[in-house]
Amino acid sequence: MIALVVAIISAITSFASVWYARRATRLERLEQADQIAVRFREPLLQAAFNLQSRLYNIVRGGLLSRLQVDLTAESDSEYVIENTLHLIGQYFCWIEILRRESQFVDPRNVRRNSDIAALLESVRDTFADSEDLTGPLRVFRGEQRAIAEKMLVPAEPGLSGAPRWDAMGYARFIESRSDPAFDRWFAGMRRELTGLSAGRISNVDRLVEAQRALIDVVDLLDPDHHRITSCRARLPALMTQDDRTHVHGGTGRQGHPIG
Repeated sequence: MIALVVAIISAITSFASVWYARRATRLERLEQADQIAVRFREPLLQAAFNLQSRLYNIVRGGLLSRLQVDLTAESDSEYVIENTLHLIGQYFCWIEILRRESQFVDPRNVRRNSDIAALLESVRDTFADSEDLTGPLRVFRGEQRAIAEKMLVPAEPGLSGAPRWDAMGYARFIESRSDPAFDRWFAGMRRELTGLSAGRISNVDRLVEAQRALIDVVDLLDPDHHRITSCRARLPALMTQDDRTHVHGGTGRQGHPIG
C-alpha cells in the first residue's frame, strides 16, 4: 500500500514538473513574441499617427491651400506635398513589413490582435474604395503593396527579433524621385495633391474617411495615450460646406503641428 502511494505521489510530481516546465517554456516564447511585436507596433503606431495628422491638416486646416497664400517659398509647398507622399508610402511600408515578418501585433491577446487586423484592413479598403468613396488618393490594394515594396529598405543590424526591413527615410525618398520606376507609383497622387492645393479638386471624402480609420488604429494601438498624448482629433464623418471651404483657401483652423 505504501509503495502504491509513493508511486502515485511520484507520478503526480513528475506530471506537475512536466506541466510547469512546458508552461514556463510557453510563457517564455510568448514573452519573446511580445518583445518582437513591440518592435513592429511602435513604428506602425507612429506611421499611422503621422499620416492621420497630415490628412487632418489638409482637410480641416486647409494646409495645402494656405501654403499658396501664406508662404511664398516654392520649397514650402513642395515639402508638404512630397512629405505627404512619403507619409503615405511609409504607412503602407510598415503594413507590408508586418505582413512579411510578424503577422501579430499583440500575440498575448488574440481578440485584440484580430481587432487590429480588422482596422488595418479598413484603412486598406478606404484607400482602395472606388465605389462608395471618390476623390484623390485612391490607391488600389495592388498599388499599396507596390508602393510598400518600393519603400522597403534593409534594416540596420540590431537586436535579435528586430524587423529585418525598415521604411525608407525622407531624404532617400526625395533622392529616389529621379528614378522613373520608383516615382511612377507616386506621380498620380502628387498631381492630385497639387490639384487640391490649387483648388482644382474639391472632394476630400476619402481623406476624411482615411483619417478616421487611422485614428481607430492609433486608439487601439495606444488606448491609454501613453505614446501619443495629443493631436488625436477625429474629422467629422459628414463634412459641411464650411469644412470644404477651409480646404480651399478659407481662413484655416488650427490643426496639428506640421512635421
